[in-house]
Amino acid sequence: MSVENHRTRVRCDNPKLYRWKSLEANTPFAPFFDLPIYVDKYDRKLANDLVKLISEKSIGDFRKGQEIWLTYNLFDRKEKVVKDFADRIYQTYVEYNKELGYSCLSKDKLWIRGWGTILHAGDYLLEHCHSSNENTYLSGFISLSTLGTTTDFNIPYISFDAGYWKLKNIIGETILFPSWAMHKVDANPTMDKRYSVSFDIFTEESMNHAKINRTKGRNTTGNSVLLSKRISEV
Repeated sequence: MSVENHRTRVRCDNPKLYRWKSLEANTPFAPFFDLPIYVDKYDRKLANDLVKLISEKSIGDFRKGQEIWLTYNLFDRKEKVVKDFADRIYQTYVEYNKELGYSCLSKDKLWIRGWGTILHAGDYLLEHCHSSNENTYLSGFISLSTLGTTTDFNIPYISFDAGYWKLKNIIGETILFPSWAMHKVDANPTMDKRYSVSFDIFTEESMNHAKINRTKGRNTTGNSVLLSKRISEV
């Protein structure tokens, strides 16, 4: 059974929502998971303006250092495209939560940090997640290139047998998902650069968790959380 047609796949009328959820447990030891992934589409101009920004400012070139992405927040920048991008992300956030029946936080109750990623020929991203603690919230990315690459999601307990859920990277497509979701990007098979922008969204609980548990003086994910900015202030 493929991951797309797996019996844990939750069907819905909204074509933007892809969701896998554990079946009702018959024992107290059965695994539980709920992975909703939301796929939105942003306009080409916004995507092109983001490419121009991260290429001209050399933001996100992993060959200049693997830890660069931990040291800055794209949403600190003053270019109009950055605010437009943040506003559009918030619209997606609202749609996503309403579809799931969850309450939405206002912009002043949400923090965001973003970073560019430039993958050259042969470059790839190992399987990873953005957060896995009890205050984990949401992450996402916008694809800024169409080069035949995919972002591959590991559906809990399913992908081991059914394979990864592979989402084609298409210019302007923006994905929102729980930050604990494991995902990866295989090697760029072309000679062109693969551009994208990733981001994390945090709640007040997330921010407090980072303040308490961070390791001072090092480029760590905990310290990078504290570079986040309220969406209302972008």
